[in-house]
Amino acid sequence: MTKSFLIDLARRAVYLCRWREPPDYFDYGCKPGGRHIRGLIASLSNWLMCRPPGLDCRTDLRPVAHATGSSCIALRASYAAKWCIAPRARRDAIRIGIAPRARAKTFQGFTLIELLVVISIISLLISLLLPAVQAAREAARRIQCANNVKQLGLGFQQHASLFQSFPGNGGHTPTSKIKDTLGNLVTISTQDVQYGDFFAWGVGKPGASPKTQPGSWAYALLPYLEQTAAYEQLVVGASLPVYLCPSRSRPKSEPTVNDTYGEFVSGGLAWSQSDYCANGKVAPNFPFVRTLAAVTDGLSQTFIVGEKAYDRSVHRSTSWYWDEPIFSGGSKGTARSGLVIVPDGNGISFKDNWGSAHSAGAMFGKADGSTKLVTASIDFRVMRAMLTPDGGEVESDEASE
Repeated sequence: MTKSFLIDLARRAVYLCRWREPPDYFDYGCKPGGRHIRGLIASLSNWLMCRPPGLDCRTDLRPVAHATGSSCIALRASYAAKWCIAPRARRDAIRIGIAPRARAKTFQGFTLIELLVVISIISLLISLLLPAVQAAREAARRIQCANNVKQLGLGFQQHASLFQSFPGNGGHTPTSKIKDTLGNLVTISTQDVQYGDFFAWGVGKPGASPKTQPGSWAYALLPYLEQTAAYEQLVVGASLPVYLCPSRSRPKSEPTVNDTYGEFVSGGLAWSQSDYCANGKVAPNFPFVRTLAAVTDGLSQTFIVGEKAYDRSVHRSTSWYWDEPIFSGGSKGTARSGLVIVPDGNGISFKDNWGSAHSAGAMFGKADGSTKLVTASIDFRVMRAMLTPDGGEVESDEASE
């Protein structure tokens, strides 16, 4: 046995002590008391697959101890402490100070106090971030609403360029009928339960001129809003997102059901409704229309369309009360002339007034195609000046956003 081989053997043993788990047969020969070193070296040699014949551990272990700077007994005890699975060898190694004592297992985790603190911090962060997230979402919805109003304003402009007049609000004519779900021709109408008034409404007519159109301005603008199929085929229940404010989240329209406010005839059909109304002084009822030349106050000084007031307790998906549909004509559901802007809510003064789900105000479109957010605190004189197309008034700065 050469000295270089024993040094290499010791180095391999140290390497394996650090990085590998020994096999079970390595326990052979590891006994306390400093004896049977031959069995220890034999086990090491067998494990390393390089045991030479004739190894004498009594004489050849000394070079290993000398090379590693340890005594033979310390070397054996160190090997036994690290490698031997036998309990007695482990205890003897602990007794002479070679192997450390086993530590009790500890379990890492949160205490109840720590968990409550973490939950409190998370709740605080959510409470701080939630208003900012909601404000960002509302800002995005308001921008979308402004874009809808912009599209409607441009539709008015295109209609005026073609006919030299703005579309009217339509109205009932003897031919204003539509087939119900049974195939019978019916006249759509609203009976005001509170006042006893009866109103028959017009129905949109494809291709009709502005002065003969019984449908509302909202129906007349459909070809300019890329809704030609709905216009020509009279698809009264068509999905028309451009007429809906995203902040209002209006439920999908359903066939009408009589309620405490009104009795309705809709032919059993679900008619699309609008969150926007035209200025009734620019879009009068059938058979009148207003020409471009008649807007003497200026297109930039006249509101032509805006958001209408909406009472959540009244304007349900099955009601037409002051909320008649897009394809009808002549109603206050599609045209307003009031001077008040009322935020959405329950029990509000919604009749003939404007309103919005936006906290900052209602969105309006001018006759020149521009849009403006108008606050609810606007002076009624300014609002009146903006709604009259030929009153000679001057717009005030109070109408600004």
